[in-house]
Amino acid sequence: MKIINILNALSFTIIFSGCSKNDDVKDNNGIIITKKSQWSIPITDDDSLADCYFLKDAIIYQDQIIVQSRKQKNKVLKMVNAENGETKWEWNDFMNYGYTGVCYPHIYSNKLTWQVDFNNYQLDLISGKTIWKNNYSEERFGYWSRGLQDFFFVEHLTNRNLPPLEKGGEIVIMDNNTGKPISTIRPKYDTTGRLSFDQYGWDFSGTGVAFIKNNENFLLIKFKDPPNSIPRVMREYLSLYNLTQKKWVYERQKLKSIEYSFGTPHPSIIFENKVYHGGQGVIVCHDLMTGNKLWETPVKSNYYYQSAGLLVDNGRVYANSDGGQLVCIDANSGVIKWDIRSSGSSTALSYLNGVVYFVGGG
Repeated sequence: MKIINILNALSFTIIFSGCSKNDDVKDNNGIIITKKSQWSIPITDDDSLADCYFLKDAIIYQDQIIVQSRKQKNKVLKMVNAENGETKWEWNDFMNYGYTGVCYPHIYSNKLTWQVDFNNYQLDLISGKTIWKNNYSEERFGYWSRGLQDFFFVEHLTNRNLPPLEKGGEIVIMDNNTGKPISTIRPKYDTTGRLSFDQYGWDFSGTGVAFIKNNENFLLIKFKDPPNSIPRVMREYLSLYNLTQKKWVYERQKLKSIEYSFGTPHPSIIFENKVYHGGQGVIVCHDLMTGNKLWETPVKSNYYYQSAGLLVDNGRVYANSDGGQLVCIDANSGVIKWDIRSSGSSTALSYLNGVVYFVGGG
């Protein structure tokens, strides 16, 4: 297993295997460590780096790649041809209200949809034109949008005007054709004796992951109760909602036994009827359809896995913490295979032919 940490750069480069042998650079063991790029394009028109959180993960659509760019100090989405780097279109139709970025978009039927802060957007991936955009100045939504065909799901953070015991987040189902709310799903909170400390209500970090099983639609919700002490100790839970039948499959399955002052903010990963979570100092696996915990593995790093999240592939779970610890765990048993130092606050991990790739921010 090799781990490659690619440093940030001012240009976006694609490397292909079609280069001549003379272009290769090898290390002392004869392993190719550098290949001449097939093409390279600038992504900024000044000397500054593009905002690494503007576009969270790479967006690949057919033979095109959407990259973050900056032009005249404005954030821009640029679609380029993967073969030659030619620009197909550029888009910067952001609203000024709230944060501008592209976090965890939903791609369906040639459309790119995402929710960020007070705004949501949809653009046509063929033309690069805005289809719709909405501003919710009196509402506030999270960045963790996940989609399922003609719907996408976001966390709702507001409820700011309700009495303390009525506060709490919820998952909002949005119409992918309009960006308008359709309905809400509210987890089963325990509000007895809890403390209120956030102007937006309880410190809610519920995230939803939608999937289809046996021709029915489901939404997996990870959430945490409001704290009942200071410092804030969160008790986190897992629930599964059947969207087709509009009923809960299970509620309030305890996510982990190790409790910390903060939670597990990154969306869970579903793989082969199991669901994996990365929390502060712990990786956990549950049975997807019952919520029963299968294993829980403490890891060295006490940091989140918010930037990189988790990657499940080839029977293993890979997790790179924001504190700079990269761990590999057996996906079935939870046994740690290896644990090494890396860079913190990285991009999402990618896996191909026995190699893990990521861009480090440290």
